[in-house]
Amino acid sequence: MEAYVYSKENIQNKKNLIVVAHYTSAECAKKILESGVIEPSKWESNVFVMAEPASAKEAESAGAKYTEGKIMFLADRSEVTKDLGTDQPKALMFKSPGAINIKDRAPVFVEN
Repeated sequence: MEAYVYSKENIQNKKNLIVVAHYTSAECAKKILESGVIEPSKWESNVFVMAEPASAKEAESAGAKYTEGKIMFLADRSEVTKDLGTDQPKALMFKSPGAINIKDRAPVFVEN
């Protein structure tokens, strides 16, 4: 996979795009990157993410179970909403239930 540099220059012409991060285990991150799809957990119907920049500690305070790494990718602001199940201000969730295809969203894995 080609590296993607997240910068204001790369997304400045796409005003509705934001960088989000899905925190997960290293094992799950590998599967997600291979498939290009993030599935909701078996306890949830939506995919949860953090607005970047976010730390593992912030993700844990929002309820993330695994924070060994994060998959950063692009999302349109209209696709996500505040996660009302936490007081963490960076916690977001995708509005549409179900899996999120990240193949064309410049996904990058970062270990914590």
